[in-house]
Amino acid sequence: GIAKRKITVPVAQVEGELVFRPQHGEIPGTLSFFENGTRQVYDVPEWMYREAAVLNQSVANPVASLIGGLNGISRAAFTTFSPAFTVANMFNDILPAMVRGGVLPTETARRLVLSFKSLESDPLMQAYRLSGAYQGRFYGKDAAAIAKEVGASGGTVIGKHFNLKKAVLDAIPNLGEKGEQASRQAVFEKNLNKTLPNWKIMTPEEIAVTPQARKAAADAVEATINFGRGGYLIRSANPFVIFLNTSMEGTKLPFRTLRDSAQSRWTLAGVGAGVAGITAYNMSYPEYFDVPDRVRWGSVMIMLPSTKTDLNGKPVPKYLTIITNTREWAAFFAPLTY
Repeated sequence: GIAKRKITVPVAQVEGELVFRPQHGEIPGTLSFFENGTRQVYDVPEWMYREAAVLNQSVANPVASLIGGLNGISRAAFTTFSPAFTVANMFNDILPAMVRGGVLPTETARRLVLSFKSLESDPLMQAYRLSGAYQGRFYGKDAAAIAKEVGASGGTVIGKHFNLKKAVLDAIPNLGEKGEQASRQAVFEKNLNKTLPNWKIMTPEEIAVTPQARKAAADAVEATINFGRGGYLIRSANPFVIFLNTSMEGTKLPFRTLRDSAQSRWTLAGVGAGVAGITAYNMSYPEYFDVPDRVRWGSVMIMLPSTKTDLNGKPVPKYLTIITNTREWAAFFAPLTY
């Protein structure tokens, strides 16, 4: 692997001699943990050490924690608990999953429907999580937060737990999580079908430990915005500027796609040709230019025959919005609809 165990040679010491050691933190260029009471130290690449240091600083910095908490209120109101954002985000994630992951919208829709099944009854979802694909996400709680909610501590065994009040309060975030994961699960399943065709006769645990599943998990995380990525400077400033890291990673996603995959380049070209054709069709309606600019330029929409007129007798625009906001892909599609 890229991390190597650091061999330390024990040195004999005089009984009662004072030995000074750092009270906290890591030796520069290393990461460590305790295993059976013994500290294990690993030499790691510079970027890995730097990322771990940023994580520790962001957690330990009281100013960043305070401002991040205040920004979290706005973030929750605008996104996590917003029905409009939740639904729009589902449709928006279909586009990068199709271009970058090669899955059709119908495949994402199928996984969305299946995601309403329980985790216990969906082997693919189990393998998906066990292989490491359930990370770098916007929605969803970690294991510690879930355990705290149900009051589990000290080795408590948790069975099925249902709280009606929490279910109502978390209805929108849970829907957002299912929508976010549907695109990634579709990519994960497609890659398994291609590289591990006999996965359906394997247990989730057997699937998860295969190199094919690990690669499929990595590709699934990268199919949409990976919220776990980000450079040192941006992640340090992220608590102070709402959605900063998300915006930066979203901006880079299309260009990484063009760099990494020839198939994605052809898919993007095909989608662009489709958008150009739809725009030419939309322009055949004179009222198309009365559609608000933010809708015409920033979304994928289709004009429908108008059934109403305004006070001046002009047709009132009637249209169907397929993708409400192309977001990170607007750099490619907005010029076609401008």
